[in-house]
Amino acid sequence: MKILVHPLEINDQRRIGVKNSEFSSDFPTKMKRLGGALWSPEHQCWHIAYNPDAWGRLTTEFSACTIIKSLPHSSKPEKPQQEKAETEFIPSFKRNMHELALFQSPEDPAMLWLHLPKHLTEKMLETVKQIHRRKWNPDQKIWEIPYTQLSLRFISKYLPQIKFHFTPKEDLPEGHVLESKTNFPKQGIQYTFTPAIPNLKHRCIMMMIYSGGLRLGEVINLHINDLQIEQKRIFVRNGKGKKDRCTLLSDKAIAILKDYFEIYMPVAWLFEGATGGKYSERSVQQIFTAAKTLSKINPDATVHTLRHSFATHLLEQGVDLRYIQELLGHASSKTTEIYTHITKKGMGTLKSPLDFLDI
Repeated sequence: MKILVHPLEINDQRRIGVKNSEFSSDFPTKMKRLGGALWSPEHQCWHIAYNPDAWGRLTTEFSACTIIKSLPHSSKPEKPQQEKAETEFIPSFKRNMHELALFQSPEDPAMLWLHLPKHLTEKMLETVKQIHRRKWNPDQKIWEIPYTQLSLRFISKYLPQIKFHFTPKEDLPEGHVLESKTNFPKQGIQYTFTPAIPNLKHRCIMMMIYSGGLRLGEVINLHINDLQIEQKRIFVRNGKGKKDRCTLLSDKAIAILKDYFEIYMPVAWLFEGATGGKYSERSVQQIFTAAKTLSKINPDATVHTLRHSFATHLLEQGVDLRYIQELLGHASSKTTEIYTHITKKGMGTLKSPLDFLDI
C-alpha cells in the first residue's frame, strides 16, 4: 500500500495531510494510533501535526508501506527530483547562526523559538535559562519558550539586543492579568544576574527573607499589599503565635522587587507557583539548597539561617535588642537574648542588614 502525504493548512495551522492510495480497513485504525491525527471532511484526508515527532510516528506506523511526498491536489504521486526542495515540508529551520534571534515556532503556535549563537552562549546562557518554562529542542538546536506576554517582557528587559523575526500579537495570554498597585520608586538599583541564585524570582525570595528576618512560612504567605514601599516595611500577618508585626524592607529588596513585578506580575500572593496559588515551602528549601551548594557555604545552613543572620547582623550594627525582638516577632525577650549586645537606636533609623551587602 502507498501512503500519500502533502503539506496542508487548517485553521491557520500547518499540518501534514495523509491519504492511502487504495482501500484498507485498518488504515483509519492505524491513523488513530498515531495520536493527534484528525479527519478533515473538507480535504478528504487525515492530517497530523507538522513536526518531526509526528512524522516519525507516521513513518514507524507505516514502515511496511511506501510513503510518497507530493504537492496537495497533485495528479503526480511521484515528484520530480527538481521539485524536491520546493515540496519538502518536514520542518527544516533556517537562521543566521551568528544572530541572537526570536521566531514563531513552525511546530507549535503557542511557542517561540529563540536562537542563541555560540559566540554569545557563555555570556547569555544563564539569562536564557531563567525564562519561565523554557526548554531545549535538541532536534532543531534551539530554545523553545512560551509565546506569552511574560516571555516577551523578560526578553525585552534582559535580552534587548535580540532580533524579532515576527510581529507579536496583541492578544497574547498573560497567565497573570492583573497589575500590582504597589508604588515602586521610579529609579532604583538595576538587578543583575549572579551565579549563586541567577533566577529572578528565586533571588527575590531569598533577599526578602534576609531583608526582614522572615520565617519560611511567613515569606510564602506574603500578599502584594503587605509591602509598604514608602515606609520601607513588610507587614507580616499571622506570624508565629497568630501575631501581626512589621519588619524591615531593604532598598535593595525594593529594587529587585520592581524588576520582579515587571516580569512576573503576581496577582494576589507576592510569590506564586507556576500554576497559581502561593509558592510552596519545599520549593523555597530547594532554592536555598541549590544556592548553598553553588556558593560552598556551611553545609548545615538552612533557610532559617538567613533569619538568624538578619538578627546577628543587626546586633553587629549596634541595634537595640528590644527592636530586634519586635522585628523578629519574638514573644519573649529571652528568645532574642541569644544574640546579646544591647545599644539604643531609634526604630525610624533602622536599616536592613541587606543594604550593607555589596550585591
